[in-house]
Amino acid sequence: MSDEDIDSAIIRHINLSGDMYSLLVYGEESDKENYYFQKEKYIENRRFIKLFERLGLLKVNLIEPRFRKIDKSKKYIFIVSLWGDIAVRKKILQKLYEMKQKFGNIKIVGYWGDPAFDIKNYSNHKIDLLVTSHFPHAKEFGASYIHLPVPTMDIKEENADILHDCFNIGNYTSLRLNKIINSEKQFKKFNIDCFWCIAGLNPNKEQQLEIDKISQYRKFPDSESMSAKETLKMATQVNVILNISRLSNSYETNPTYYSIIFNKKLITDTESIKKSPYYNPKYMKVVNYNNPNWLNEDLVKWMKKREKINYGYKDEWRPEVFYQKIRRLIQKKEY
Repeated sequence: MSDEDIDSAIIRHINLSGDMYSLLVYGEESDKENYYFQKEKYIENRRFIKLFERLGLLKVNLIEPRFRKIDKSKKYIFIVSLWGDIAVRKKILQKLYEMKQKFGNIKIVGYWGDPAFDIKNYSNHKIDLLVTSHFPHAKEFGASYIHLPVPTMDIKEENADILHDCFNIGNYTSLRLNKIINSEKQFKKFNIDCFWCIAGLNPNKEQQLEIDKISQYRKFPDSESMSAKETLKMATQVNVILNISRLSNSYETNPTYYSIIFNKKLITDTESIKKSPYYNPKYMKVVNYNNPNWLNEDLVKWMKKREKINYGYKDEWRPEVFYQKIRRLIQKKEY
């Protein structure tokens, strides 16, 4: 493809992460920017897929019908998010390669945004560009670095009413829930009001006992699901955003980015925040959420205090910037 072809190519992003996640991470579909999403809902709603696979009918097409329809007069960039069900993504990559061989007007981009999934699983699949939002892995695996998109969906933090001292949202893992329970116990002691949203909550017996104790004095968690707009709005209505890692050595995640975008204080458990150009020790604290005494009176005063913060965010994480960078990287790779 020429540079002009790449600039005008339609981007079809097979992110397979559900509607809420795609909105929170990638923003809304945009006719103006020519990018569109395939949602995981499509695969989940396909009847008999598992039956077909068990019977050996492996040619089940996991690509959404509107994504399979190719206009030969147009060019396409297909992006596949390479985390989640590896078998599904391998089949999608293979189908895209067959489409490319047939039509010739397709570029295939693999986006590896979660180090919990081994990129080596895809070593035998032909893609035109591999990108990652985790800088340490870019050089090791020959990937191009690209920052995770972080849309705000036009929600502004100015003049937002403060409803809670702090806010945390994330998917359930046993490790994360232990950190949350430990933190809530300390918040109770120091009268800190935190809004907890835990998706896919599945506590073990010991954790359930602790949740039962918390539930005696407050609703816990506050929610098990929030829409994308509700999540972003809540991020503007607190003093502090909590980044509580779901992995033992997690990288920065969206709560960190929301704190910078919406000019909120941040408490995180990853030292990598100190590498951020926006790091400010006055408004960002690193703690060990497993420590039964990570919260103290000084930190409580800091959490309660309203302050005017300006990290100087320059809008470089907007989704349209993410997709424009992918176009530029493809152009660079061709020459």
